[in-house]
Amino acid sequence: MPSAQNEQTRAISTFRSKASFDPYSMACFLEGGPGQLQTRRDAWDRVENTLDCKNTWKLPSIYGEQTRSEQFDEGLKAGRVMFEDGMKYGHKLFDDMTWKYQLANALPFGITTVIFLPAIKYLGSDEQYAEWEAKSRRGEIIGAYVSTELGGGTFVRGFETTATYDHISQEFLLNSPTLESIKFWPGSLGYSATHCVVMARLVIGNKDFGIHPFIMGIRSLEDNKALDGIELGDIGLKYSYNQTDNGYIRFENVRIPRSALLNRHAHVLADGTYVPAKSHTDMYTTMIYVRNVIVNVMAYQLAQAVTIGTRYSVVREQGNGPNGALDSEVPIYHYKTQHFRLLTIIANTYAIKFASRVLDKHLQDHAARVLKSDQSRAQYVHVACAGYKAWSTVLAADGTEDCRKLCGGHGFLAISGLSEISASAIAGQTLEGENFVLWQQVYRFLLKCVRALEAGQQIECDLSYLDDGFKLYHISAASFDQSPADAEQSNEETHIATELEPVSAPKLETFVPIPDAFTGPGGFVAVTATTYDPSTGPYHELLHEKVKRQAVKPQILPKCQAFEKDFLRPEVQLAIYRHRALRLVYTTAAALAKSKVSGMTEAESWNRHMLSIIDAARAHTEYQILSNIQESLVTIPAEYHNLKPVLTRLMSLYALSTIINPSSPAAITWAEDGYLSYSQLNDIRENVHDLLGELYFEAIGLTDAWDFSDASLCSAVGCYDGNVYERMMSWVRQLPINVKARGEGQVYKRGWEENLKPFLREGRSKSKL
Repeated sequence: MPSAQNEQTRAISTFRSKASFDPYSMACFLEGGPGQLQTRRDAWDRVENTLDCKNTWKLPSIYGEQTRSEQFDEGLKAGRVMFEDGMKYGHKLFDDMTWKYQLANALPFGITTVIFLPAIKYLGSDEQYAEWEAKSRRGEIIGAYVSTELGGGTFVRGFETTATYDHISQEFLLNSPTLESIKFWPGSLGYSATHCVVMARLVIGNKDFGIHPFIMGIRSLEDNKALDGIELGDIGLKYSYNQTDNGYIRFENVRIPRSALLNRHAHVLADGTYVPAKSHTDMYTTMIYVRNVIVNVMAYQLAQAVTIGTRYSVVREQGNGPNGALDSEVPIYHYKTQHFRLLTIIANTYAIKFASRVLDKHLQDHAARVLKSDQSRAQYVHVACAGYKAWSTVLAADGTEDCRKLCGGHGFLAISGLSEISASAIAGQTLEGENFVLWQQVYRFLLKCVRALEAGQQIECDLSYLDDGFKLYHISAASFDQSPADAEQSNEETHIATELEPVSAPKLETFVPIPDAFTGPGGFVAVTATTYDPSTGPYHELLHEKVKRQAVKPQILPKCQAFEKDFLRPEVQLAIYRHRALRLVYTTAAALAKSKVSGMTEAESWNRHMLSIIDAARAHTEYQILSNIQESLVTIPAEYHNLKPVLTRLMSLYALSTIINPSSPAAITWAEDGYLSYSQLNDIRENVHDLLGELYFEAIGLTDAWDFSDASLCSAVGCYDGNVYERMMSWVRQLPINVKARGEGQVYKRGWEENLKPFLREGRSKSKL
């Protein structure tokens, strides 16, 4: 039996009592109110009781010796329990995430709600959605969303699966014409789904009308057998998500009715006449929706990992300081390298949550417009979802893995729970758009905005900062007419982010960076592509065309004027992020234009400057997110006003640690132009140290506030009570290999008979010779 109290449980209890705020109040704030929090608690409690996993001294079944089939069986059971709970109690808490806070597609039933139904809602007619939503919510069918192919994923326009219209029978014939066209990876497709939305090329006569969505049955509702012309199955073990059946499907002359085409935005008449969509962007609202879901779930997954890491760090004692300076061993949380990493990860979880709320508002507004055929916000919301998804999944993947490291060797054990959480978070970087492809989508749109400003056109109000900084930061990029359509890493539909027409400038102008010796830090000098002897001028080799230097005053970019505690002011933090974003957006545009002038093709230029493109997109996204966070802090509801001090400090830690943390992506972009001096960077570092001190005893409270049940964490080292070592030994003793061996004299019989015994016998025989 576990101890009522021991050194570890007392340590975490003492630490928990030192928080300056009420974790329950913070939990209510995170969930949207006490009512929402209680609803979630009740649902999780019912599911955990049904699954018999409330007893945290019992080894969770996932840590036993499960086969692939047993893992899938467990996923089916959990998925069914969650679905039935939502149906019985009238909630949608498990539509987007599982009871373990993974994306809903981690279990077989989840795809139905996380993407199958949204696809029908945004791509189908109201009548189609009403029919299929009712069937899905009643549990009559299980859905899948079938898009990715064996030979291609993000590049949707390149999909090869065909749906050819037969006007005589008024049916579509689905075919997988090549090996590469086999649909591969969709969740629930292996053996769970009875129906799917499939993305295929619509062919009428000899004309290809591009990718369109179709809904169809794939398995019998009576015996689950695959329908005629369909081959499907499971794709096997994965890095994570092994409780669901990601699968493959191959079509051979599969007939589906004309009504199977989801027709909110396009339809086919009986005679084969194609009535096109008003806008191609309609096709990607589903993808936008799922990316928004991913951002929210990443906050929870990262919070799970840092909850485990923080609790373990508070009770794990190791070392007595440098050169034995302390009288006794101290918790590893005491060390700066430990609590700096933990507190910054905690800050990241809250930053993602704040960002998710703002993004959700944008999506709700856009979704309502889409249902009225209004696409006015499509480009901005698409780009925001792409950037936020890439940003949040990087933070979650890196942070969950760091939490594993923060728990030392015990973190490497499966029973820590961290390996599964980390692997699930890592998946987020790839699914629904690989991050480096998404960053390029973000910058394509930013580049279009730069061109629009050059032409005197208005841009999205949410991007007005680009207009505000245009005169100071602008470097003409008008020569870069369009991003490469033939780039291998083309996005799922380039025109989503590039509907603005390319702008032609009356003359080709660029600004070439000149070293400090000529202009001072950050100087630029203008050059124009006219007739000029290229043998003069220090930077003539930068341009392929002959150029003429103009006698212009060098452009000196601004410098940060803040020092010491100024860096704790939100407006100062935002100004730093804003400057970085503007500089990178405009200098990258200039670099692209310069490469075009030098004779590169558009594709070559894009590929050459891709790293700068990624940096610029990330800087823009991080600026927008910090702006969102600061606006959210200002508008905290009155009932949570007591939480504002700790949240303000925490978000200052997020903003400043991102600047000085050497592990942050593209760290050099904060300092390379001299906007921040060495002294100012040191001031930022000192402020981070001060914030770490102020937040030191808040860590347990800030992680408790996510309100994770012990069962959902599934961790021997991260339970609420802090009883790490007794629980670890309890679980280890229950491992099937140990249970079986104890019944046989603590001998692993098969290993002994087949390998150990012959090996040792042979070794003894040789020694006698």
